[in-house]
Amino acid sequence: AGVWAWFRLGQTYPRRASLLVAVMALGALASIYFPSNVLAYYYAFLAPFAVLLAVPFYDLRQRAGWFGAGLLAAALVVIGNFPAAIAGGRADEAQFHTLVERIKAGGPGRSLYVFSGPTATYTATGTNPQTKYPFPFHSAEYFEQGSLGRPQEEIVAEFLARKPMFVLTRSDTSLYYGSYTAPTVLAEMRAHYREAGRYLILGDGLILWQRRP
Repeated sequence: AGVWAWFRLGQTYPRRASLLVAVMALGALASIYFPSNVLAYYYAFLAPFAVLLAVPFYDLRQRAGWFGAGLLAAALVVIGNFPAAIAGGRADEAQFHTLVERIKAGGPGRSLYVFSGPTATYTATGTNPQTKYPFPFHSAEYFEQGSLGRPQEEIVAEFLARKPMFVLTRSDTSLYYGSYTAPTVLAEMRAHYREAGRYLILGDGLILWQRRP
């Protein structure tokens, strides 16, 4: 819409500035697609330049700009759906608090392995992952194989060798499709762990497993 307005309504700022913003937008777009996989939040890199490129569409110095600004404000309210977002955030916080309290109930000797789920669980429960590879995606998702310079299987084996008191995995095992390490972890859960709780956090169904005595 901003590019259309730039041609139809005239330049809002100097041509050189417009060119700079356009080039940086293309650079941001290229950086989004540079990795082997693209996740939705990668587009945050593009947002500032998209906003600047769209300036002619909502430039309030022109009558048409008021229409564009009103349209964008209305779209924000509808798409944002803020009441639902606030309610969802509170539900996530409640689920996370319940998860944390359940792990803390394991006592001072508790240990944790987050195979899937929020990495913040380590800090919130006072457990130390004892590794420089704490982020679950890096050792659970098939498209992350090789991203750390070490095989995922080695990292997972190190976690499991410590026999953690608690392990956090996804409840929907189909989401592990193609994973090099999920079969090993799930087999370990069935052999030596029992289900201690189920949680829904940020749309991700999770199972907390507790090691059998």
